Amino acid sequence: MRVLFRFGRGLSAAASLLIAACAGSPADEPRVLVEPAAEAAASLPMESRSATLRQAARSLDTLFALPPDATPAASAVAAALRDVRNGRLTDALLTLAPVAVYTDSAADIARAMLGELLLHHRQWAALAGAPGGAGPLFAAFAQAPPEEWSFLAEPAVLPLEVTAVGTPVVDVVVNGITHAFWIDTGAGLTVLSSELAAKAGVSVGDPGATAGTSTSRDVATRPAIIEELRIGPVVVRNHPAIVIDAADLRFQDPELPGGEIEIHGILGWPIIRELDLTIDFAGRRLTVQRPAERAASPQNFFWLGYPAIAARAENGRPLLLGLDTGAARSFLTPGFLAAAGVRPSGTRSRRVGGAGGFETMNVQTLDSASLLVDGWRLRFRDIDVHDQNVSSSLDLDGVLGSDIAAGRALRLDFRNGRFELLQPSSGSAHL
Repeated sequence: MRVLFRFGRGLSAAASLLIAACAGSPADEPRVLVEPAAEAAASLPMESRSATLRQAARSLDTLFALPPDATPAASAVAAALRDVRNGRLTDALLTLAPVAVYTDSAADIARAMLGELLLHHRQWAALAGAPGGAGPLFAAFAQAPPEEWSFLAEPAVLPLEVTAVGTPVVDVVVNGITHAFWIDTGAGLTVLSSELAAKAGVSVGDPGATAGTSTSRDVATRPAIIEELRIGPVVVRNHPAIVIDAADLRFQDPELPGGEIEIHGILGWPIIRELDLTIDFAGRRLTVQRPAERAASPQNFFWLGYPAIAARAENGRPLLLGLDTGAARSFLTPGFLAAAGVRPSGTRSRRVGGAGGFETMNVQTLDSASLLVDGWRLRFRDIDVHDQNVSSSLDLDGVLGSDIAAGRALRLDFRNGRFELLQPSSGSAHL
């Protein structure tokens, strides 16, 4: 399910909630092979893929060369892109804010980026005042007390479950009520089902936005402030969330293992970005810790409206991939075909599910595809290619789902800009 909140012309901020297509099962033959890359990704040539500044902004392309007569807004956008790639989102916001009042086309780009950065910085009042249908949602968030976090000094290891479709799940305590939550990097906000919100005594506001999903049906959302949310020893107070009717989070289809999947809660990006998480799919454990300064490593994990990972095609062209741990299957986009210089192998119909039910979509396919991520080669077999827009702010070359971690572990440390594939059950060593 994808929920996009758009804020009219001029200022845009997209809170994207993606609940994976539920079709597919880990029982299928593995479709992803992860192996050390014979050549280091850093040794491959790099060049810009962007013909315009807008394309550069939407692909986080810092290799794009501005013309000598670039406007102040264009220069600010280029500087902000460098900040985003280096994890300096506050600097990016401060760089873009002064040029957002300009009227040239680069200023339009600056305003779009600024909207996402306001969302990252929880500037709810500014977002509530922007045009668009989500104003009431953010106005409700703006009335809440400041969010508070507390951690233990040492990492905590928690039991991890994996759903029948391969997505990671952990127990979360909401106002004293424990329930399993999906760990979903593709969810732009924390989500509660209406049943869990009622059981946990969460105060729910009036309908805040009608949200589009990965199907053709829209769903209603309501704002909520979770008084206390616990993930093991991590405690979050006054946490903004959205509530979706429980019926819209219940998926029934003969193709699903057991015929049904029900989602009660989702830990989305606003929680995940504040943690250093190791999701060990093989060892069925989740290691949670407060991010700490680490030895310098190249940053490969970014955010501008959607979490993204730097990668390379086999020919050395740069790629930008979304990360969605709530998705059962990875997929590629036509952008990958263009960058890699390959053509689709065929077409097929794919059954996809989201809030509101299931639909059939037509997709292209590749019999095989490979790409490089952080010194590893990911080889995909029989992978879908389509242009389903999971992000309103980025033009992605594909989205990595939970299938890349089957039998493996992922470390997500956004504060240090690091996405890592780890050896199963180690939480520290590479594959």
